[in-house]
Amino acid sequence: METIERPLYEDTDDSAPSKPIWLEHAYHHNKIDVVAIPICIPVWGEVTTIDEVNTARMRLRVATDVFILGYPKGISGGEFPIWKRASIATEPYIQLDALPKMLVDTATREGMSGAPVIAVARRGVLEPEAGLAGNWDPGCRFVGVYSGRLGHGELEAQLGIVWKAQAVDEIVQGQTKGKSSFSL
Repeated sequence: METIERPLYEDTDDSAPSKPIWLEHAYHHNKIDVVAIPICIPVWGEVTTIDEVNTARMRLRVATDVFILGYPKGISGGEFPIWKRASIATEPYIQLDALPKMLVDTATREGMSGAPVIAVARRGVLEPEAGLAGNWDPGCRFVGVYSGRLGHGELEAQLGIVWKAQAVDEIVQGQTKGKSSFSL
């Protein structure tokens, strides 16, 4: 596995300040703790993605198990992230605080921020249009991005904030260049 480094700012010239390279939400801007950073994958590069298989019928509900794939306290599973189990703690189809976010119940730690949150259908998803045989392949659905927990102590509420996949889609579609914290 090879790491690709990407600076957060692009230099313009000596007289102009550096410009942020990230994209942010066009409407909510810095109220949403998620950005998108365009990257160029080298021709020789290989990318591992979360393949969304059989997600059309996978409904999210309160108490649905989801997984946060990250590096709690810098711990990894070899070259791979640790899968921390969580359960959806707020209604996933409403806007929490008028923002595209939800809460999950989980004991996360430092190093998980920015991690993808996914739901996995362990028994597969039946596709009735496929006939009696159906498709029993396991399903995987991108739910959103984890960005931290409420409270600061390890024994507090243990509720984590997840910015919904909708927020990520809106950021990418909006193509709104980020603003430096120095220019706010």
